[in-house]
Amino acid sequence: MSIVGMGTAPDLITIRGSDVIKNADVILVGDEQEREQWKDFIRQKEVWYCPNSLRSMYGIDPTTLDDQQQRVRAVGAAKARQDLVDKIAAAVRGGRRVASLQGGEAAPWFAGCGRSSVSSPRAQRSTRSRY
Repeated sequence: MSIVGMGTAPDLITIRGSDVIKNADVILVGDEQEREQWKDFIRQKEVWYCPNSLRSMYGIDPTTLDDQQQRVRAVGAAKARQDLVDKIAAAVRGGRRVASLQGGEAAPWFAGCGRSSVSSPRAQRSTRSRY
């Protein structure tokens, strides 16, 4: 499996990133909008979705949550993440090449200005910028 940094626009991809996509059998994107944004690279390849919502409650032990709705959400998100991991692992074990396309600008994270997309208050507190 490869993770390909796509930058913020299609003309910012590296040659290596473009080659990884060309050689991939399966492409992971976050949503239909990302698929459309990178369509010239993806072409007719098989596409699987890995929505940002899968990051919800990541790292949270459901048994530690008092709120029943949050607990149900945490369990559901963990199951959905594991299902996707299992699907990717099976593809890789079967000899398929999987590429996850990750768009966006990394510089704010390096500068300490980024925020987690994780929706849990504890995760948000732990990723807030100190500046």
